[in-house]
Order: sequence, then structure tokens, then C-alpha cells
Amino acid sequence: MLGYLYSLGFGVPRDFVRAAEFFRASALQGYPLAENNLASLYEHGQGVSKDLREAIRWYLPAAVQGDPVAQANLAGLYYTGTGLPQDFTQAARWFRVAAENGQRNAQNNLAVLYCLGKGVQVDHGKAAYWARLAADQGLVPAQSNLGFLYEHGWGVPLDYVSAFAWYSRASRAGDHAAAESLTALRQVMTRKQLDQVAVLLAVQTPAPDLTASAPALAFGSAEPIK
Repeated sequence: MLGYLYSLGFGVPRDFVRAAEFFRASALQGYPLAENNLASLYEHGQGVSKDLREAIRWYLPAAVQGDPVAQANLAGLYYTGTGLPQDFTQAARWFRVAAENGQRNAQNNLAVLYCLGKGVQVDHGKAAYWARLAADQGLVPAQSNLGFLYEHGWGVPLDYVSAFAWYSRASRAGDHAAAESLTALRQVMTRKQLDQVAVLLAVQTPAPDLTASAPALAFGSAEPIK
């Protein structure tokens, strides 16, 4: 808990050095959340010298113990080839484990891998399944990705109304690519279809997940969005 407070600056001055000290103390006792957070500090050089070997050293036990954020972070390193050889198969493996544990970035990233055929066979149905789970948890890139799938009928029925609704959620959260897609969709949708969108937008978007995890991918790019 103290490590979180110092890393976020809640009630105390923000101090990554102190955060690292508290995370290390808990990590040495085998707590996976602390192992993940200490690994993240090593990955990004916050409060400690940047050291990818140390990051992997702490991500791995946390991931093996079932921490979904650590699993997603380890997958992200495999995806980008950061600190270890690039391996899309291992990236897909760990993204899948984290996705099955409900980690929304991992769900979206696994959807992208299924769409791009990296580490897995192309499967638009599975891409839509995982993107929807992440989008329902309020992940903006997943909402935009799901809009893309509905717009093109990949893994889901072609549905401009659903596409517009998901693009709208992402656009309201600041996704500029989704905003551009909305402009294009308006040119091909009927007035009735646009009126139907309001019903789908009635669902409240969940609050963002504040835990550290691998960045979400988007279909428009093979690289993580920072």
C-alpha cells in the first residue's frame, strides 16, 4: 500500500525511490502485485536505474503466480522485443492468459494479434470476441477497434450503427482516429441509422483502470500506443 501511495503521490509527495523500496520489500516476500510494480519501475527507470533484465526477473514470477497485469506486461515485452528476443507466439500466450484473467489491455491486444495474425492464426471472430470484452470494460483503443470490426464486418455482422456507437465512445475519450472514422461513416449512414445510435450510447462507460499494464494496441499500427 505504501508503495502505491508514493508512486502515485496520494497523501504523500510522489517519490519513486521510496516506492521502489516498499515494493522491493514486499516483492522479496513473494507478493505478485509488488513484483509487478517493482518490475515496472525497472522497465521505465523510475526510482531505480532502468534495467530490463531486472524488470523481466520480477515480471516473470508475478506472471507465473497469476497476476494478470504482470502477464500483460511480460507479453508486451515479448511483442516489442524489449529486453528479450521478439516472440509473437509468447506474446500471444501471455496476452491470452492475462485476457482470460480479465485484464482489459491484454484482451484488446490479443484481439489485435488475431486480426493481424501475429503469433496466432488470423481469426476475426476471436478478435471481435476479445475486443468486445475490453471495450465493455471502457478501454478506449478497444472501443475504436470494435467500431472498426463492425464497420467492415470482420468477425461480426456489418453494422454501421454499432460501429458509429463504438467510435463515438472512443472519440469522446479523445481518440482522434475514431473521430475521423465517425466523419467518414456519417457520409454513408441514413438518418434512421444515426437516430438509432443514441440508444446504444446510453450505456455508461466504466472508469479507467489505474493499474500499470502493457499499453493497448490498435489495428492501425503494429506498435503500442503510448
